Amino acid sequence: MKHKAFAEEIFDKDPNGDYLIKVKGLGKVFPDGVAAIMNNTFAVKKGEVLGLLGPNGAGKSTTFNVTTMDLKRTQGDLKLLDFPLDNIDISNHG
Repeated sequence: MKHKAFAEEIFDKDPNGDYLIKVKGLGKVFPDGVAAIMNNTFAVKKGEVLGLLGPNGAGKSTTFNVTTMDLKRTQGDLKLLDFPLDNIDISNHG
């Protein structure tokens, strides 16, 4: 099974909470129409190290910035510690 198919499968079915970061169909289009991320899906398990490789302009920094809530995503779903990103309130945590 390819990683994308696996990540889509475990997005809602991770009974042991083994995956700390789960991303499904992530996309980011900037106001000027530039699509920095298009349909990215991946999962990061406890103890794993994730590296993003690609040429300049491939969307590596944008993926990181969306994952850390520095930028809003245009599409897709993201869970951190099995909590949907939209349900995490960081406004009172500096």
